[in-house]
Amino acid sequence: MSNPANLNHRHCYLFTGNTAQIYAAFSLVSNGQDSILICTHDEAIYRDLNKRLNTDIRLFKQIKNTLGQTYDAILIDVTSGVSASVIAILAGAVRGDGIFAIGLPDQPEQNWLNQEDQEMPRYLPWPYHPDQIKSHFKRYILNQLIHPHSPFQYIRPQQIDRLTPPQNHTVQQPQHAMTLTQEQKVAQKSLLTSSNVTHVLIASRGRGKSTLLGDTLAKWVKAGKKVAVTAATPDALVALRKQYDDQFSSFNVSSDNKDEASEMPFYAPDTLLLMEDQWEHLIIDEAARLSIPVLTALLDKSKQCIFSTTDYGYEGAGRGFGIRFCQTLDAPRQGKSTPLKRLSLTQPIRWGENDPLEKWVNNTFFLCPPFEAHSNTSEQSATQLISTQQGQEWLQEPEHLKVTFSLLVNAHYQTSPDNIRWMLDDPSVTTWLSQSDSPNKAAKPAQTGITSITTNPQVINNMTINSVAIVTEEGELPDDLSQAVLEGSRRPRGHLVPQSLMAHEGFIEAGHYHYWRISRIATQPNLQGQGLASHLLEQITEAAQTKADFLCTSFAASPDIVAFWQKNGFISVRLGTSKDKASGSYSLMMVKPLNSIAEQQSKQWYTLFLKRFQTNLLLCYQDLSAALIIQLIQCPHQTISPANLLISEQDKQDLHLFCYAHRPFDTIRAALYNAFFQLAYQDKLTARSSLDTLLFDAVLGRETPFQLKAAKLTGRKDLHLALKQTLKREIFASPKSQS
Repeated sequence: MSNPANLNHRHCYLFTGNTAQIYAAFSLVSNGQDSILICTHDEAIYRDLNKRLNTDIRLFKQIKNTLGQTYDAILIDVTSGVSASVIAILAGAVRGDGIFAIGLPDQPEQNWLNQEDQEMPRYLPWPYHPDQIKSHFKRYILNQLIHPHSPFQYIRPQQIDRLTPPQNHTVQQPQHAMTLTQEQKVAQKSLLTSSNVTHVLIASRGRGKSTLLGDTLAKWVKAGKKVAVTAATPDALVALRKQYDDQFSSFNVSSDNKDEASEMPFYAPDTLLLMEDQWEHLIIDEAARLSIPVLTALLDKSKQCIFSTTDYGYEGAGRGFGIRFCQTLDAPRQGKSTPLKRLSLTQPIRWGENDPLEKWVNNTFFLCPPFEAHSNTSEQSATQLISTQQGQEWLQEPEHLKVTFSLLVNAHYQTSPDNIRWMLDDPSVTTWLSQSDSPNKAAKPAQTGITSITTNPQVINNMTINSVAIVTEEGELPDDLSQAVLEGSRRPRGHLVPQSLMAHEGFIEAGHYHYWRISRIATQPNLQGQGLASHLLEQITEAAQTKADFLCTSFAASPDIVAFWQKNGFISVRLGTSKDKASGSYSLMMVKPLNSIAEQQSKQWYTLFLKRFQTNLLLCYQDLSAALIIQLIQCPHQTISPANLLISEQDKQDLHLFCYAHRPFDTIRAALYNAFFQLAYQDKLTARSSLDTLLFDAVLGRETPFQLKAAKLTGRKDLHLALKQTLKREIFASPKSQS
């Protein structure tokens, strides 16, 4: 067997015993290391045990701040609780030939699986308590740790005295600026020679993104370029800053201004956006930790933006970040289209090729690259098999778990390894799978530098999982708890939709109903647009008919996603008043009634939603796009006719004078607003029409010169004429336009 030290692979240990024994074992194997991290739920006991000054001791909740940092040795004590994200993040923070250890109680099969877990409450909705629920996720993780192909050496308490540092293990020596690999040099050449191109650099952990960017930044500063670098937190730039400092110190800069010149030009994102400066080059590192609107706004601050981020969910973003953000960048903005170039790095830098720990993390948390399907999307089988999975059933169907979670990582913006535990341990969660007959065609894996896969995991027993939906049960809260939620004095875990309808909309009756919430829904990318997700929703609706009052959902609102849910019979009941930090969008809640009582209730909620939205649109949502406004107002089913949406006779008279006489525009804006709200509700405006969105923006007083130019309107006179033509056609039923 090859020595991991010779291959620059990490050394992995599974220590069992009490805290003192785990620490003793870790101290022996990490003896002589410079940078050490211990992650634990019990910080005090490790501070008492630890006598080394070079050891950083952190709680689980502090670990996200280690993104971008590197350690020689890491211990994660999961005795009191386990987190998938913590393991995934820290496995990427230990260097090649370093130590990665996990601590467990002795005889974990008996002592660990059955003891209470401090992380468990995060995944359980009211009224469940950790001592009531057996953790299937802990069973899953233990299986992975002790699997015959696991890279972890299983060390029991009686073996600790015989431990020594790994054979031929070397202590990492301080390094000056790292020399770029050929792959990094190719990427850097693109950055240095394409000054008016937006670059997106996406790669797995340990591929040298920060080294590349730090080196490039130093070259720009030395050349006198006006440059800036930003990230969600300064802590995320430790590796980038080190390479920048080391590289800059090697330059021939006069001692008089060397300190001033070598200071890395870091600015917080909000500071950058407030500054009037324009930069020649702007680096945004760990970009997935910032919202898409912030990233889009940063585009206007520089001629050349470089967005860098880790792929496959390490920042809790999923591949959906790369997909969605690149789509945003590809779309023209204000009539301008900036060339976009995607860069990737595949060769591991922080550790050696085919590192066993990296393979274990990718396989355990399904962070492997997605597959490129070769099947013809028009040849899908008409046979659809619908099934469900829950809790322990996943342990019996590990391939289903792998495919399902990989699909979610690929499709959703906020999918993290912790969602695996949610799927396995939350008793209110059921995952629905849609499978179809699989064509006898192979699928090849996407090209990466991680691992080679020769079979298609999407195909199981000749059936392809094409769509998945995660459903959580909510509601049926006691009267006293509902009243407390309404008053804001209690906020029990879970029950997102009924709690929000009570606490934010004042719908006390919302707590009484039983809901099935569609928390996630996704379809294989090559099979989208064929109605598979809608078919899955139909099956869920049929199953819920006798068990729940409503289907419901909550998501970051955009016109296309709202249209999807409307098409499937859902109506809007609440729009959040603040933007989601990750997506940068407002959260929308929608419901679909499943019985006559629920239908009457949903009509009341929807009527109030429209009434409040008509007012709040002017108070809270000035930045809401006209396309989304129109889509939200539309009611495809036309089952409700709120009286407040019908424009008054006085409004009609005022608008008639505007259209056919000489009534000034500024005197009829209130009537115009009411009219366009009604037209959107009646589906006489469409979110996909650039003219309709322009006219709605004009009604709100926020049209832009770019919109006028795109609609081929030369000024306000043309704009008013277009408004009159729409009113004549839709309100006064006059097909001929009159000036």
